[in-house]
Amino acid sequence: MRTLSKTDFFIAAENDDKLGHKVILLIEKGIENEGEIDIENLKIHLKSVLSKFEMPKKIYVLPRFERTETGKIQRGKTVFKLKLK
Repeated sequence: MRTLSKTDFFIAAENDDKLGHKVILLIEKGIENEGEIDIENLKIHLKSVLSKFEMPKKIYVLPRFERTETGKIQRGKTVFKLKLK
């Protein structure tokens, strides 16, 4: 298991019929990162530090985020690409 401190991630919103929008967490696994992300332990940790309303309703682990030429994460493009899957 590894921690997210060395892993790129971001919070976004996803359309939801019931809630309007819901909080989602996107994590970049990346090719160079070794080991698996333990989602269940991550959820336990997040529940201990976040309120019910801050807690992500879904967690997505993606192989790569969309990035600019300078390496910045393109959040909008990454979320759009996720919706196409």
